[in-house]
Amino acid sequence: MKCDLELIRKAVSEAIAHAEQFKDTDDGGTCNFDACIMYVPGMRESTARQIGNVSMMDTRWHGRHLHLGGTDGQGNRRTTMAEAQNKFLKANYPQLNVGMYYQMD
Repeated sequence: MKCDLELIRKAVSEAIAHAEQFKDTDDGGTCNFDACIMYVPGMRESTARQIGNVSMMDTRWHGRHLHLGGTDGQGNRRTTMAEAQNKFLKANYPQLNVGMYYQMD
């Protein structure tokens, strides 16, 4: 499956910029690795590197997905920023398959 790299790059950049408004959110709470994710079946790691501010996750059960960067902190702030990215992408890029990844340490 061929991915629209330019669309994904634009969407990621805009979602990260949108989440910046929450960078002063209280950062209490549990240390976590929460992230907005985008499912991109068939995308290779070398292609993901061309997007910037993402990391490629590849699991046997869930396929390939991008973890968006651009969050700050490690507790409530990170969750708030990641969820803002997720909501932004769902509202503005409904053709992309996005979701949330939640993990705490």
